[in-house]
Formats: sequence, C-alpha cells, structure tokens
Amino acid sequence: MSENRFWVRFLPGVFHRRLDNRPGLQKIVSNTTWLFLEKAVHGAVGLLVMVFIGRYLGPEGFGLFNYSLSIVLIFTTVASLGLDGIVVRDIVRRPDQRDVILGSAFRMKLLAGLLALAALAAAAFLFHAGQARLRSLILIIASGTIFRAFDVFDFWFQSQVQAKFSVFARGAAFLLISGVKIALVLTSASLEAFAWATAAEAALAGAGLATAFVGRERRFPVLGWNSRVAVDLLRDSWPLILSGLIIIVFQKIDQLILGQMKGFFDLGVYASAQKLIETWNFLPIIILSSLYPAMVRFKMEGDARLNGFVRNILAGFFFANLAAILFLGFFSNGIMRILFGGRYIGAAQPLFILSLGSIFLFSSAVRAQMFLIHNLTIYHTYAGLIGIATLVGLNLLLIPRWGAAGAAAANAASAFVSGYLTSFLFRPIRFIGRLQSGAFLFKVDSRAPRA
Repeated sequence: MSENRFWVRFLPGVFHRRLDNRPGLQKIVSNTTWLFLEKAVHGAVGLLVMVFIGRYLGPEGFGLFNYSLSIVLIFTTVASLGLDGIVVRDIVRRPDQRDVILGSAFRMKLLAGLLALAALAAAAFLFHAGQARLRSLILIIASGTIFRAFDVFDFWFQSQVQAKFSVFARGAAFLLISGVKIALVLTSASLEAFAWATAAEAALAGAGLATAFVGRERRFPVLGWNSRVAVDLLRDSWPLILSGLIIIVFQKIDQLILGQMKGFFDLGVYASAQKLIETWNFLPIIILSSLYPAMVRFKMEGDARLNGFVRNILAGFFFANLAAILFLGFFSNGIMRILFGGRYIGAAQPLFILSLGSIFLFSSAVRAQMFLIHNLTIYHTYAGLIGIATLVGLNLLLIPRWGAAGAAAANAASAFVSGYLTSFLFRPIRFIGRLQSGAFLFKVDSRAPRA
C-alpha cells in the first residue's frame, strides 16, 4: 500500500522521487509548509498593518507604542515558564501521559500569567507614575498575558507535527485583529485602541487553540494536575525561563535604551527597521519547530547522525542569510521609503546592519535546540547573559553618537558574541561551535540522515 500523501502526487518528478514512500519526511514537509504559509500570511499582512500604523502614528507615536510593547514583553516572557520545548519533548517521549503533562503546564502558565500581570501593574505605577498615557498602554497590552496559558494546545500539535490546526486558530485571530487595526487607522483611533486590539488578539488565539484541540481530538481536554510532573517540568525548564527572559531583554533592551537616551522619534525610526528584520528572523523558528521531533529521534540513534543533520541545517540557514544581506545592501533605502515614507528614511542603515546580525541569530536558534536535546540549557543562559552585557555596554557607547544606527550595530555585534563566540568559551558546547563554524565555511554533510 502506498504511504504517499495526496499532495505528493502533484509535485515535480525530482521532488516526488525524494518524498515517495517516506511518510516521515512527507509529514515534516507538510508541517513546515503550513508554518511557512502562516508566517508568509502573517508577514505579509503584518507588514501591511505595521506600515499603516507606522504611517498613521508617525515615528513619535510609533516609538511610544513599541516602547510599551517592549516593556510588556520583557515582564510577561516569564509567564511562558520556558515550557514550550520541554512539554513537546515530554509528550513525544511519554504520549500516554499527555493529559497530565498538558494540564500541569496549563495551570502553571495561567498562574504565572496572573503573577506577571500583577507585577507589571505595580511596576507601571511605580516607575511611570508621571506618564499616564504610557502607563495606560502598558496595562492594556499586558491584560492579554493570561491567555497565553492556552498555548499548551499548540504544544500538543507541535508534538504530533500537525501545525495546520494551530495555524488555523492563530491565523483566524490574527486576520480578524489585523482588519480591526486597519479600521482603527481609517477612523483615526487613539493609541489606546491599538493596545486593546493587541490584547484581544491573544484572547482570540487562545480560544481558537482550545477549539482546534477539541475539534481534532473529538473530546474536551482532560487537563489533569500532578505535582510531581509540575516539579519535573520546572526542574527542566527553569534555565529556559531565565534564558527566555534573557532573549527578550536581548531583543528589546536596545529599544528601551534608545527611547530613554534619544526619545520616541528615534525609537520609532529604529523600531520600523527592527520590525522588518524580525519578520525574517522568524524563519528558523518555523523550520526548527518541524525538525525538532526528528532531531530528538536522531539523538536516540547516535550523536553522529544528529550532528550531520544539524550541520546541514546550519549551512542552509547561512546561505539564506547571505542572500538576504545582498538584497538589503542594494535596496534598503528604497524599501524604507516605499513602505514607511520619507519620515522613516533614517531606518535604511539600521535595517542593513541588523541583517548582518541575523546570521548569528539563525545559528544560535539551532544551537538552542541542541542545548535542549543534550540537556545543556544552562549554557544558553550563560551565553545570553554575556550577550546582554555586550549589548547594554555597546548601546550606551554607540547610541549617543550614532542613534538608531548605533543601536543596530550594538545589536548585530552582540548577536555575534552571544550566538557564536560563546560556543567556544565553554568546553561542553565547543562541539556545537565547530558545527556552526563548518556552516560558515560552507561545509555540508552528504552522509547526514534525512528526516
């Protein structure tokens, strides 16, 4: 009996031969295609909405809005508890304990979300008492945090390599709120209205994921609780809680420093470039979410098989980034002028500089998966702390002189230090550094296993 999926029959011959009677690879390709579709739609529609909002608000208002978002993300990242990969891994290993794993993770994330919201409220009144509008924006956006607990249903779909169900749920929420945001622009709405729309998207996405799970499994989820499972999850994830916080601080601290040192206008210009590059930087997340279960299986078969597979992933990411850098080297000025208008033309140089850092962000994303598989997640924390120290120091040095371009240079340099150089600083992870270096030297492994 043929094990081919229906869509394989319509591919060109060269692809058909590679996928023929290989259901594991077909499942990964299908899953990755759904994730690419989601990110393509999210990227295209999100870019359109961002351009509308950026043009409507202008650099000053756009900077204020992004400053609020950055503060919320830094505080509420802790609410994820670093459980994403841990829960997926444990469900793959122990599918018979699915309900108790999902249930324990759900309750933990819900409690963490409530605590993060309370902490944000206290911080907003304590540190921004004289900035009523900024405080209002922070609190409104933060109200969506508690709905992140429903992400546990996405973890289940990830473990089953069934991204299309999560894509439908999140995509419906995103498209609906995107339409709302466009309507807000056309009706000249206030900044607070955009903040409410952002919070509403989180609520709708959570409800959609729960609905998708019920529709797929044909039953309501049994969200059990087991204190031992919860303790085990926290024991494995606490380094990821810290590293997740480090990552978001790494991503957003430059915006906060730039906003404080140069004002919201310069921040708005810089944020427009960073938003564009963030769309590109989602690429490794999309691909690795589909490849991660295969990486876990290859690890069980031996380190040589896993390392060869990872070396080729790293090489593919490096080639993709080189193409993006060349493109932006020629067209960054035109891109910013066409999309955002003359007020944002100063973002062209930061956009190109940030693209250089993407090489190391892509590489470090693969390294993070290797840390997880080898239970070396503590080194992700060490690398992040070194990266933040580098980023803060360079921002304080470069922003006063070069503004947004200085922030971009600090960002790219810090990505190089934290995402690559630190691989050689600690002996247990030097083997990953060698894999990264091989990709930068255009080395691939023709004998590597195929998913």
